[in-house]
Amino acid sequence: MANSAAFLASATRSRRTGGGLLDFARFDPECLMSSRIGFRHDAGTDVTALFQAPIAEAVISLGIEATGRFDSARFSRLADALPGYPTRLPIKAIQMGVSADTASLAFHNAHEEVGLRLESSDGRRVLQLQKHEFTFSHLHPYSSWDEFAAEGKQLWPLFASAAGAERVVRAAVRVINKLELPVPIRDLSQYVSLLPMLPSALAGPPDTFFMQLQFSMAHLVPGCRCVVNVASGSQPETALGKIRFDSQPAVAALAV
Repeated sequence: MANSAAFLASATRSRRTGGGLLDFARFDPECLMSSRIGFRHDAGTDVTALFQAPIAEAVISLGIEATGRFDSARFSRLADALPGYPTRLPIKAIQMGVSADTASLAFHNAHEEVGLRLESSDGRRVLQLQKHEFTFSHLHPYSSWDEFAAEGKQLWPLFASAAGAERVVRAAVRVINKLELPVPIRDLSQYVSLLPMLPSALAGPPDTFFMQLQFSMAHLVPGCRCVVNVASGSQPETALGKIRFDSQPAVAALAV
C-alpha cells in the first residue's frame, strides 16, 4: 500500500519545488514501475504479475483548477484529434431541487454540459474530459501499468492545454477487481482474506455484504488516504458468485 503513493509523492514534490502543472502530473517513469495493481513495489519484495488479473477497471484521475471560462468546443477539437477514440458522448451535470412556502410547492432542475466521454475503438479505454477533471480508465482485460501509464502520459498534456488547467488540486488512482466464483460459496476465506468478522452463532456466510475501510497515508503524502470497498453478490442465473474489490490505494487532496 505504501508504494501505491509513489506517483503522488513524486507529484507532490514536483509541485512544492515549483515544477509547475505539467511537471506535477508527468507520470515520471522513475517513480512508476510495473506491479500487478499498477505501482512500483519496494526493492526486495516479491510481487507476482497475474496472467489473468481480475482487474475490471483501473483509473487515473486528476482534478484541476482552470483559468478562464469553460469552453466545450476545446474538448470537441481535442476529441477530433484522437481518432482512436471514435465514440463520443456528452457529460452533463444535473441539479434538481424543491422549494416550498406556505402556499405552494415547486420543483426545479437545471443541467449543463461539463465535458465529453470518449471510448476507444476496442472498448478497452475510456477518457473523460471534464472542465475540472481528467479521468482515464483501462477496462477489462487489463494489460499492464506500463502500457496504461504511457497512454495517460500522452493524453494528459493534451487535456491540460484544452482545459486551460492552472494547477492540480487532487490526484487519485483506483483499481476495481472482480472475482467470479462458483456457488454456493461455503467458505469465502478460501478465496478472500479481507472479510467482515461474524459471530459464530450465525450459520454460513451472508448472501451479500458490503464493507469499507479507510486508511490515512499522511505519513507518505499529506492529505493522502486509501479507501477499500469489498462487496459480494450472488448471481444464481450464471451459477457464479461475485466478489468485488474497489480500492483507491492513493488519493490526495493537495494544498495549493
